[in-house]
Amino acid sequence: MSSRGLLITNLFLFLTAMSGLAQAGANNGSRPNLVFIMSDQHSFDMVGWHDGSQALTTHLVKLASMGMVFRNAVVNTPQCTPYRGILLSGMHSVQNGAMNNDIRMLSSSETGQPGSYFAEVLARQGYQTGYIGKWHLYGGDRARPIPAGPHRYGFDGYFLSNNCTLEFEARKAYWWDSSGHKQFHQEWEPFGQSRHADDFISRQNDNPFALFIAYHPPHDFGGNKYSAPDKYMAMYDEQRVKLRDNVADNTANRIRYRGHLAMISGIDEAVGMVVSALERKGLLDNTIIVFTADHGDMLFSHNWPNNKGRPENESLHVPLLIRWPKAIRPGSTNMLIGTLDLMPTLLGLLNIAPPNTCQGKDLSTQIVRHRKGRQKQIPIYNHQHDWRGVYTKRFTYTFCTDPAKDPEKLPNADTAFSRFVLYDRKKDPAEKTNLFNDPGYARIQRKLDARTRSWMSNAGEVDMPYEKISRLIRSPTHGQQRPWPAGEGLLKGIPSQILKGTRQPEGTDR
Repeated sequence: MSSRGLLITNLFLFLTAMSGLAQAGANNGSRPNLVFIMSDQHSFDMVGWHDGSQALTTHLVKLASMGMVFRNAVVNTPQCTPYRGILLSGMHSVQNGAMNNDIRMLSSSETGQPGSYFAEVLARQGYQTGYIGKWHLYGGDRARPIPAGPHRYGFDGYFLSNNCTLEFEARKAYWWDSSGHKQFHQEWEPFGQSRHADDFISRQNDNPFALFIAYHPPHDFGGNKYSAPDKYMAMYDEQRVKLRDNVADNTANRIRYRGHLAMISGIDEAVGMVVSALERKGLLDNTIIVFTADHGDMLFSHNWPNNKGRPENESLHVPLLIRWPKAIRPGSTNMLIGTLDLMPTLLGLLNIAPPNTCQGKDLSTQIVRHRKGRQKQIPIYNHQHDWRGVYTKRFTYTFCTDPAKDPEKLPNADTAFSRFVLYDRKKDPAEKTNLFNDPGYARIQRKLDARTRSWMSNAGEVDMPYEKISRLIRSPTHGQQRPWPAGEGLLKGIPSQILKGTRQPEGTDR
């Protein structure tokens, strides 16, 4: 076929797909709504639709049976603030500034791209926006409200957040009202937040809406403690819970697993409350429902006690389902999808052109057509722990950006603290064997390293320890002690621009 013929064919296919999305979105002239629900610290294997999972999640399984389950959904960075920054801006952390927990993400105007963030794009298209739950994007002192204005990133209407807290119990869990006063939930936090979601949904009339709900459980509430209301704790017996293959079998871990699973079943109930609110309003079938998590929980896999931040599957790999019966046929897919892809993909499903600031891929057409997707790898990184890499359908590869941490000094078989990893997840699903610098995988390692350095170069990343990066990008008012001074978490500007001219990785085309 000639290049002109190929161009015409591709254009026809694109227009056909877009027409299908537009028709699916029509419901007596209305556009589809969006309800985006995320839990916190919730791994891919801790939900009922995962093969062999022990998690009792009736409502989520029902949603999954009517939607698409993504079996290769990973977060670009397994940490709370960076994940939220990527989701709501569509940009790498080095572009939006949310490079570590408790850094205040730059507003879209501060990045030089006003109006380009997720909720801003939706609002400009006539969507009523709402945000409920954990925020963790304002930097510094967590126990304060988020003032209206540019650092709500487009959520200018219904906004009920606690910023960030580890208090989930009734009469301890709270949110900040529109006057900046602290109000307390009279029930377990996710249930109170679901009632707020019900209130938001009940107020909707003719305009489409986009509601984001950020539950904090099943995150531990400090010191690896996990617990839920008695009803959900009674659903699990610590003597019968199954621990992961790479976790030590002891009483302490069984207690943790029981509490974590109970929290997940409670989250499932909270999700069911939101679905019921949509049903009562007659909006369920014209609403795109997304369920995912900001990162996983290691739960002492690989003897790692700090929950997240690691390049292992338990930390990176998260549940993801999208339900929209008007356009997405039920089933599952193995396509690779990362956090960077969520904003452009969901905008694509809403038939809204993603802004050119989005650094991920719009996979909406592949999702509607049940295609596998052509994405070969997802960029993965964690600035705080000094690693960068790529995640493919088979391999996980990372290297450490701190030259003091020489891979030759790290034992290959013990990955408890290694940032230099190469896992063949097809042969080793539990990632027990680190193949970094294994001669038999030398060619694969070189290829994955080149891909890593390519995306780093394209994103404006640097091969530099975060301790040095932090000194360069932080405002001089930054302090290390807690409680944080008012200026902690503020940046001098866009990190990629500040770091420009420092030692860069050598780029290699994909």
